[in-house]
Amino acid sequence: MAKNYVSDAVVINSSTYDSVQFFDDKTRLAFYDAFILSGLMDETIYSGVSAADAFITLLRPTQVATAKRHTSAVENGRKGGENNPHDEKFTIEEILAVKGKGYTNRQIAEALGCSYSTVQKKIKEYNDSLDGVVIHYADTDADETEQDVDNDDGRSDLPY
Repeated sequence: MAKNYVSDAVVINSSTYDSVQFFDDKTRLAFYDAFILSGLMDETIYSGVSAADAFITLLRPTQVATAKRHTSAVENGRKGGENNPHDEKFTIEEILAVKGKGYTNRQIAEALGCSYSTVQKKIKEYNDSLDGVVIHYADTDADETEQDVDNDDGRSDLPY
């Protein structure tokens, strides 16, 4: 019987590997044969060994979900990756406008509906893009990270 493979790879999660380690060698081999064929052929294949087949039934939904994530990652990689959803929501100019109103970075994150680290990252990228500035991150353990940005004459060009 000719096999109709629809995939050329099968992902085996560490939890799948760990879960079949208590099987004897014969059962484990039967499981791997059926599991790998199920992944390659995109249909549930049983081995005829009841313990292995029970695990195939249990793990098949995980195998399908993993294959879909893998396929999606490959496709998105070919397209240059998915866009960061935060890049679509707001610009650095909007962050600076809110910052100009005296908001902290945490308040900005809350107002814009994003994470605190996203605000920090965008501000850092903005600061790094400025020519001729030296950036000093004074206290990275503080609730708010201070950013002292000095130009060549020692004065800050940033409004915050």
